[in-house]
Amino acid sequence: MDHKIEDILDNIFSSNYNLSSGDWSAISNTVKIISAKKNTVIRPCNSYEKDLFYLQKGATGSILSKKNKLICIDICLTGEFFGDYQALLTKEKSPLEITAVTDCTYLVIPFASLMSVYEKCSETEMERIGRIAAEDLYILKHSEIIDMKTLSAKERYLKLYSKKPEIVQQVPVKYIAAYLGITSESLSRIRKEVTKGHLLS
Repeated sequence: MDHKIEDILDNIFSSNYNLSSGDWSAISNTVKIISAKKNTVIRPCNSYEKDLFYLQKGATGSILSKKNKLICIDICLTGEFFGDYQALLTKEKSPLEITAVTDCTYLVIPFASLMSVYEKCSETEMERIGRIAAEDLYILKHSEIIDMKTLSAKERYLKLYSKKPEIVQQVPVKYIAAYLGITSESLSRIRKEVTKGHLLS
């Protein structure tokens, strides 16, 4: 029984989902805390998603490579869950590679173990947890789609900086550019313009 992991899990799920009745002692020995160096592949593409990942420190990227073009679907930071949630639910292979874009420390939580804790919750609690997770993901992705269709590259960069300045400070340029849907050269030019214009304070 790992009381440290129990405390971490209790804090994660109580703060995110207000779940205070989870029996984490039952699964603490199945959860792992892993440290990974920058550029380490955490979960390769074309594999099944069986775990839920929680980032304790660092940044990760959900990556697609197509015709030698880097596409970054998502960037996650300290205190966030990461992985391919869709593949987890559909039980299909994920096309995404999950990569540590900085040095990272993260939790690997087997999804089956997590479900065993959920099953001991009331039906109302389970519905609430599922609804909150789905709503948060939908809102995030819907907002990103709107931004991609309506904002300029500079506007998307400034919005990203205002919401998550840690990304700009910690994550390599190539991943930020791929996340914004522009080239590294375009991003470097935007950053110079922004710095010159003192748009960031």
